[in-house]
Amino acid sequence: AIAARKVRDRLQALVANGYGMGPGTNPTNGTDGQSIPGLTNAPNRLTLTLGTDWDDSGADIIGDTLRMLETAYANNLFGPFHVYVPKNYWAILQQDYSTQKGEKTFLGRMLDFADIAAVRPLDALANDNVVMVQMTEDVIDLSEAQAITTVQWEKTPFVTNFRVMTVAGPHIK
Repeated sequence: AIAARKVRDRLQALVANGYGMGPGTNPTNGTDGQSIPGLTNAPNRLTLTLGTDWDDSGADIIGDTLRMLETAYANNLFGPFHVYVPKNYWAILQQDYSTQKGEKTFLGRMLDFADIAAVRPLDALANDNVVMVQMTEDVIDLSEAQAITTVQWEKTPFVTNFRVMTVAGPHIK
């Protein structure tokens, strides 16, 4: 189970940050056929600067979320969206949105937007990076040649090796 989680975590990092270690000449945008762009470095991604980091005082989490939605709408993207946040924001999103009422968290308020289907932490994201992605196949899909599986073979009659692997990668359009 631990090995399968490690493979899943590596796939998660691949989706978030891509793979730029190929021997090609242009490894950051995937045009060389030897690298894979991720959500944070895909060439066609829309970018927006947060007003203030969400873990700083005076942060406008809901205002930034609304600006992300407005940017998406202006580019004819209407959801459903998933918002991925780094570990340093996950606890903050669970704090009370209103100090007077104490009825909702920032997370609950973000989920109140009609087009946001989910808000989740993503371990592979660098601190202070938030990603909102439209979860439709014209925006992103996962090419999977082999689902996570365990392969075993005998090295000698007394030694059996096991490997957990997958063959998959994101296709961000």
